Amino acid sequence: MAIEGGTARLEIIQENLCRECGACTGCNLQHIGLELANTVGARIGDQVLIRQKFSTLGNAATLYGIPLLCFVTGLIGGIVWLKSETGGFLAGLGALAGALGLTRYLSRGLEPKIVAIQRVQE
Repeated sequence: MAIEGGTARLEIIQENLCRECGACTGCNLQHIGLELANTVGARIGDQVLIRQKFSTLGNAATLYGIPLLCFVTGLIGGIVWLKSETGGFLAGLGALAGALGLTRYLSRGLEPKIVAIQRVQE
């Protein structure tokens, strides 16, 4: 663990319980590096508890479904109203750009957070 300003660089060692949650499916790493806001005042050597809201379907819908739906809707809407495939494509790209901003806003709560600290006895 390293502390730089308000950021903690953590090394996560996967335990059996960690593997069972499914968040790292397909990831066979034993150690994972992660940078998180140090909101609990952790120091080097401390063990911290990390919590992440996790829903496979919800995450997939937010990160992939919303942009795809907006692009297709913009594409079809642009073709119908502008009577042009080029206009439809540009409308789809515009809707996709808006959807990416919306996705970024909605995915803020999906990031892991340090929620507790366990001080190491010196």
